[in-house]
Amino acid sequence: MLALDQRPVLLSAAQLVDRLDDGWRALDPTQIVAEAVEKAIAGSGKAEGLRKIIDHVTLTRTFVDSVPEKIRYHFAPFGYSDGLPISVAEHLGLSGVTLQYAQAGGQSPQEHVAKLAEAVVRGECRAAVLCGGEAIGTMRRHQRSGTNVDWSEKTSGDFIDDGIGLDGMFMPYLARHKALAPTDIYPLFEHAKRHQLGEDRVAYRLRLGRLLARLAEVAQANPNSMFTMSASADEIGAESAANRVIADPHLKSMVAKDGLSFVVPRFQTIAGRKSLADSHFYEFEFGKHLTMKDSVLAFSEDTIAVMEGEATARWSLLEGAFEIKNT
Repeated sequence: MLALDQRPVLLSAAQLVDRLDDGWRALDPTQIVAEAVEKAIAGSGKAEGLRKIIDHVTLTRTFVDSVPEKIRYHFAPFGYSDGLPISVAEHLGLSGVTLQYAQAGGQSPQEHVAKLAEAVVRGECRAAVLCGGEAIGTMRRHQRSGTNVDWSEKTSGDFIDDGIGLDGMFMPYLARHKALAPTDIYPLFEHAKRHQLGEDRVAYRLRLGRLLARLAEVAQANPNSMFTMSASADEIGAESAANRVIADPHLKSMVAKDGLSFVVPRFQTIAGRKSLADSHFYEFEFGKHLTMKDSVLAFSEDTIAVMEGEATARWSLLEGAFEIKNT
């Protein structure tokens, strides 16, 4: 039998959204996570007492910290904390607590709810915080406006780092067929389901449209959703110029839009300098022409070596293979 203070209980939860509208606050990754935690603590109704007994903070892994170091700068144009759990804890004023950085993966929030509950049962933890967040929308807005901010932070201290968790995620037989990113692999599941249902592509896309339209309806009324646009089943499920195929059968309206819109601009930079690319060796006018200049043939051997290294990393990024292994 458990003592009352060893029974795991979810005390509070909170969400925070920094929408890109007139109320945008430009919160950085540390700030947005810390504010969500403060909101949850306040929502418990016993904020002062709860704060005193928090002894464990687990942070779900950010997208930036879920890729190898050598290509991380592609995802973090403004830098990043070298110890995000420490940054968040310091922002919250929590000291002397156990800090943990979860392994990458969509399973990690629920996984660590269970693990922290077990720690409470074993008497290893009195009160824990499980938190996470991203500031990708804010990062993109800064990029589009040309604003330069500094999100880099050097921290001191220790935390438990569960690692990226890429081991076992690279499958040679899938790679041979260019099935590397989620947008390559999930459609395979969809076609298996479509075949099972005996539906053609049009009918199956409309089925997906009906499902996602219900989610869009909920999101429209949810104050914590990032986007509040409504869309009908036909708008989501029908192919059009504005709703093109991303990976058959998935259309643009059916998939997350972060990756592609971020990857393409990064391929316009060389050695960290966009101006070098778009003024030194090509002229570009969207939808009309891209003209290579003779100067592209005049790079030094050292510059070519740097470019080859970046090209290798960016090819890996574009294909979604974060760890290339020769097989």
